[in-house]
Amino acid sequence: MKVYIAAHAYCEVPHPYPYQPLFVGAYKLPKNERKPDWEFDDGFLGNISENNSTYCELTGLKWIWKKTQEDIVGLVHYRRFLASPLSPSNQPYPLSEQEIRNILEGHDCIVAQKAFLHDGSKNCSVAKHYRIHHSSTDLIKAKMVIGRYYPEYSDAFDKVMRNEFLSPFNIIICNRQLFNAYAQWLFGVEHRLAQAIDPLADRPPYQQRVFGFLAERLLNVYIVKHNLSAFACKVFNPMDPTRCTPGMSTPLQYEAITNPTGLEHLSKVRDGIDYSPVFDYSFYFNNYRDIAAAFSENPSLALDHFLINGAREGRVAHPNFSITSYVNGNPHLWLKYDNPIAIVRHYLDDEGDRRHAIGYENLLCSPGTTIERNASPASRIKRLRLERWTNEAESKPVLDGGL
Repeated sequence: MKVYIAAHAYCEVPHPYPYQPLFVGAYKLPKNERKPDWEFDDGFLGNISENNSTYCELTGLKWIWKKTQEDIVGLVHYRRFLASPLSPSNQPYPLSEQEIRNILEGHDCIVAQKAFLHDGSKNCSVAKHYRIHHSSTDLIKAKMVIGRYYPEYSDAFDKVMRNEFLSPFNIIICNRQLFNAYAQWLFGVEHRLAQAIDPLADRPPYQQRVFGFLAERLLNVYIVKHNLSAFACKVFNPMDPTRCTPGMSTPLQYEAITNPTGLEHLSKVRDGIDYSPVFDYSFYFNNYRDIAAAFSENPSLALDHFLINGAREGRVAHPNFSITSYVNGNPHLWLKYDNPIAIVRHYLDDEGDRRHAIGYENLLCSPGTTIERNASPASRIKRLRLERWTNEAESKPVLDGGL
């Protein structure tokens, strides 16, 4: 048995047996940072160590799959261990070998405790949570890949997307047979995703980690599809064991916001312009507690707030429109207009120019599709393939849980 600890640099993390540190992204690790008791890294012929910035801990997961032989294997993180269920909540310690073996006698795998997701005001679906924090187009492409190449997983994918929780961090401990089967499927999906998503095109470094982010959701899809019995453990930082990872120790629950009555009858017209495609009273109140508090006595003023302040603040007032997404996905609009309301009105007036209206909140701008004149034939084919995937994904509705 070995449980490998994914780490991108040496640190004083405790690692009693069966835990073993594993450098990830080791292709760029200086030799002088290696320590005698940190002997393993994710570098080997055919691995993806050099893609650690986009695949995250998956480079280590693939190394475990391809280069180890233990009967039970797993992956945790240098700041995220699975806590023993017998350890005190204020002083957690990691699962022991015997505890792991005992748990796996009655369960298929061990994963991180479910994280209950929220949009800032209330619990939300996995799909919506992903859209808020990443790119919905990437998630649509994941659904397309599943439907096209792994259709038997489509129902499980949709179910996970509708859930309001997931087991995060790509953490799993299980027997060798299950680990190999899961890894083979996961990297098959990730290989297809790499044909559809350019992780480096106009993205900040955080959003370049797209393949790792998607894999967190795909682990849950695999568990649901195969009806695996998953034992969930609290996650804690071994370098600060007095604290469990925020949000992982107990479900995040939010009190429902009480909406003013009669919202559906309030006018969405101002100065002869119908703002209903970009503004919904219930949505605005449900997503922002300060709005609900400020305008509960006079809810009709919420639309005025959106037009005067909300749009400038990047607030989302409709499930299918975000000013931030629209600008990120259509950067030429900032060159044409000098204020957010002018961009909103452009969206209302030009139904043919509504791409990226939601789901691009967290990208710098839309992936470029310009093919350089002197590009190699292989580069041109790759760019055309990415463009086809993107165009098809963006023609589909955003995944916010309504699957």
